Amino acid sequence: MALIGLRSPNRWPAGSLRARLLLLIVIVALPMTLLMAVLIAQHLRDEQVRFESAMQHRAAGLAQAVDREIRASIGALNILAVSDTLQRDDLAGFFSAVAALPNTPGAWQGVFLIGPNNEVLLNTGQPQGKPLGAFADADLLDLVRQAPQARLSNLMVAPDGQWRTSVLAPVLVGGRVRYILGAWLAPSVWQKLLDERALPGGQHAGRTCLVEGQLRQLACDRGSEAMLNHPLPDPLQTLLRRQATGWIRGEAFRADDNHAAWQAVGPFSWQVLVIEPVWPTLIAQLGGAAELSIAGLLTLIVAVTFALKLVRREGVPTPAVLRKPPKATTPALPLEQSRVNVLPHELDEHVLIEWAQSIGHIGFFNQAQGNPQVRWTQGLSHLLGLASASHEGSWRPLLRRLHPQDRKPLLQQVKRAVRQGVEQVTLEGRCLSSEPQPRWLSCRASIAYDAHRRARSVTGMVMDITAQKTLDRERAALMAREQVARQEAESANRAKDEFLAMLGHELRNPLGAISAACEVLNRADPQQDVAQRARQIIARQTTHLSRLMDDLLDVFRVISGKVLLVRAPMLLGQVVQRVVHTLELAGQLGAHELSLQLDEVWVHADVTRMEQVITNLLSNAVKYTPAQGRIEVRVQEVGNQAVLQVRDSGVGMTPELMDHVFDMFVQGERAMDRPQGGLGIGLALVRRLTELHGGQVSVDSPGPGQGCTFTVRLPLALAMAPQQEARTEHGASPSRRVVVVEDNEDTREALCALLTLHHHDTYSATEGRSGLELIMQVQPDVALIDIGLPGLTGYDVARHLRATGYGGRLIAVSGYGQPADVQRAHQAGFNQHVVKPVNPSMLEQLLAPLAT
Repeated sequence: MALIGLRSPNRWPAGSLRARLLLLIVIVALPMTLLMAVLIAQHLRDEQVRFESAMQHRAAGLAQAVDREIRASIGALNILAVSDTLQRDDLAGFFSAVAALPNTPGAWQGVFLIGPNNEVLLNTGQPQGKPLGAFADADLLDLVRQAPQARLSNLMVAPDGQWRTSVLAPVLVGGRVRYILGAWLAPSVWQKLLDERALPGGQHAGRTCLVEGQLRQLACDRGSEAMLNHPLPDPLQTLLRRQATGWIRGEAFRADDNHAAWQAVGPFSWQVLVIEPVWPTLIAQLGGAAELSIAGLLTLIVAVTFALKLVRREGVPTPAVLRKPPKATTPALPLEQSRVNVLPHELDEHVLIEWAQSIGHIGFFNQAQGNPQVRWTQGLSHLLGLASASHEGSWRPLLRRLHPQDRKPLLQQVKRAVRQGVEQVTLEGRCLSSEPQPRWLSCRASIAYDAHRRARSVTGMVMDITAQKTLDRERAALMAREQVARQEAESANRAKDEFLAMLGHELRNPLGAISAACEVLNRADPQQDVAQRARQIIARQTTHLSRLMDDLLDVFRVISGKVLLVRAPMLLGQVVQRVVHTLELAGQLGAHELSLQLDEVWVHADVTRMEQVITNLLSNAVKYTPAQGRIEVRVQEVGNQAVLQVRDSGVGMTPELMDHVFDMFVQGERAMDRPQGGLGIGLALVRRLTELHGGQVSVDSPGPGQGCTFTVRLPLALAMAPQQEARTEHGASPSRRVVVVEDNEDTREALCALLTLHHHDTYSATEGRSGLELIMQVQPDVALIDIGLPGLTGYDVARHLRATGYGGRLIAVSGYGQPADVQRAHQAGFNQHVVKPVNPSMLEQLLAPLAT
């Protein structure tokens, strides 16, 4: 029996089924719609982040490229700044070296050098003959001098009238900034750099600009040269001044707004600015979202349409078999790859390194983390003298080339730097070299450390500083010589002051005595004894004054080279005896014990000057030896020298005084009463007269209170033959024919008169050519010929006579008596060389050997 009122379980109401199906469609469509909205929002956020990151990476990549170009120029300038020519202030040599460089960095439009007063000393960017111009930014020059490091200028008008930027590097000389070296950089360099890294037009609707420190445009990747030197808009200037690196998003509902990303160029004040307009960017981002939305909407429409068809189907409802709606297949989202400009790892480093090594004797090395091998350049192999062609190996071959004395200290310095965590270290040392002097090298190394402060890698540059070290040594030697010269000048100045004081003392004493004696003569009877003593005082003091004046005149004649020596063979002991006899007659030796040991020693010297030498030595011994003291004089032959020694038992000398005792105006310590007198020029005269004779003088003293020994050494001369002495003592030589050739009338007449008095037949001529003809005509026994003749010189006359076979005796008469003058006379054919004025007795000796 059928149960009335119960619905069959196999049949659902149509209305209820339709409602349930609609509810099911809504339940399924609502999460899908929400999911689609979330996906679209996420897609928009991802696109925005990607776009922002791409702009920031592009700005950073371009900033890195500009920074590399700037640093390449700075490195090249730093190399030129340590050149030897600049260190020596040789600006002409530096200009020639720069002009002759085979390769310079391509960005340079010229090199200029600025002096201490901001004046431009040279500028290779200006044609020859045009003004060098001036550097417009004086504040930047002051900044380089205050903090010596490389700097980058902003846009300015260069001397050639074009807009330029410049790189500046200080030139350090002696640790201070002497010059500022710079290079001009044209804006076209930066324009080219941006153009080479520009994105295709479809991927980049905005523009990229390089901005200098004053926020003026240097270059844009769209080639807008008209924008050069134009300032950025005020809102952008505010943003870029606020922070060196950043990003700003434009407003989406303003058609004229832009996105902007900017990046600072290294430590410099320049910035790279990337600008993209808002609407093209938003449209590109919404395109992907639209595709995603359309795909989701189509999927939803298909699902709803299928459900509605089921709902509208007629017939007996059957249990609803709810099919899952077909899974929406989301197509792969087209994620556009970020296009970031990738810079090359090398910006002409190899060219720059080779260029630097070729002009500056520079080498480089590097050791990377975890690699025990060291890599170095050909320049370092050249510096260290490594014969191997390989540029990689251990540290051992490099260290072996260091000087043994510098190797250990340099290694200790490096180890100490690593222990202290020093990142920059500078070393100097010598390396082995085939040259006589070692080569000096300077190494500047950068050490990188890991998080545990352990050395991770090292990179360094080695430079040849031999020339700089040589200059430093020469400068130190010059300063030392200057110090010594200053001390000597101060000592000489003090000695001069002491001399003037002594001169005043020495002059006042005799003048005072003479003045008092004159007053006595005015008041006393001339026949009284007191008047006689007064006259003796005047005579004695006048003689003393005359001797002072003679000493002064003699020493200054010797210093100025106006003393002419009249040399003759003499026994040195006989000269000593004459001087001793003179001093005894003057009463100067009565208070001392004098001992003489005189051997027979011959010298060829001026008798008068040798008497001065011996007199000064004995007077000095008397002055500084107390009464009853002992004075010894010895003359002896030692080797090929005649040695004169004067030894006393006086006050002696300190080592400091012995070093300067022969200088002008130097005297030992004496009492304030100065009983001995003197000006301190006697020993200076001794040294100079001895040196004029080809000898030398020295002093020795064991110390104060132990006496002194003065030693004079002179060249030894041959002893005169006994018959020559006998002939000189007896009568004159027989009459001879003598020709005198002399251009000075007084000298010629005096010689002729002297020869006539000795019964010689005398002929004379006034110049070389007539003298030659006269000698050829007369054929004299002896010819006295002056050297400095007009026309033919005396040497020419002698050569012509010897060439014609003349065999008479030729005697050169000259005012010059140096050994070179004597040798030249003998080479010309003269038998004898005589220095003016001619001594009559010597002339007779020269004529005497002709008698037979």
